Amino acid sequence: MFNAIEKIEVAVRTKIVQVYAESTSDSHWYKDESLYRFSYDDLMVHIDADVSRSNEDFIKHYKSKYNNPPMPPSWMALEVVSFATLSRLFQSLKLDSRKEYITEQFGLKKVAILENWLHAISNLRNCCAHHSRTWNRRFMVKRDIAIQHSLSVHG
Repeated sequence: MFNAIEKIEVAVRTKIVQVYAESTSDSHWYKDESLYRFSYDDLMVHIDADVSRSNEDFIKHYKSKYNNPPMPPSWMALEVVSFATLSRLFQSLKLDSRKEYITEQFGLKKVAILENWLHAISNLRNCCAHHSRTWNRRFMVKRDIAIQHSLSVHG
């Protein structure tokens, strides 16, 4: 399960960074409060904490070489945030054509379903990471399993 979740995490992280960096022409788009509908301050606390705690060489290099802006560009910063923080970021972003496009890239028609799935996968990922039981477990996040007509049964 953990292997499959990692693939989802990398794909979602990459698509979010790509779409927003290209559409805003801003390497630090994630710091732009106007892109969010709620939870901006709380989200920035989590992102700052995740980046500060990182031991990745590319984060250390950025901090040693640059001080303005103090935070690294989105492709660095969002590489080291937790999946839970990434899920919160996506949910906090304003509903617009970018979020709809990202959702469609994963074969879904409703942004709310992807938001829900990211939250649920984040919880499952944490169980796997902490070697907790997943079989027959009651998860607190209710998964939205709405049928997607755009998905093919045969792949």
